[in-house]
Amino acid sequence: MAGKVRREDIREMIQEARRLWPIGTVMSHYKGGTYLVVGHGIDTERAEANVSYVRKAGPGYCAIMEMGIIYHRPLSLFTKDRFTEIR
Repeated sequence: MAGKVRREDIREMIQEARRLWPIGTVMSHYKGGTYLVVGHGIDTERAEANVSYVRKAGPGYCAIMEMGIIYHRPLSLFTKDRFTEIR
């Protein structure tokens, strides 16, 4: 999708992200690590939905270093073969 993103498209992308990975979902990554979904957003330059999450545990995890860090990745990377919903 090139150019300006329409409001209707944004609404649909956010609804899809919320349906697949609701806020509050705890998930594990196939390589290890536990993550909590804290929100959703839109990358208007790429016209794609993002999932916002925080890291909760995993290899090299340090609560102090992770404090206040929110990660954002495209929804397309949150596939069921990469992530498993814990609760």
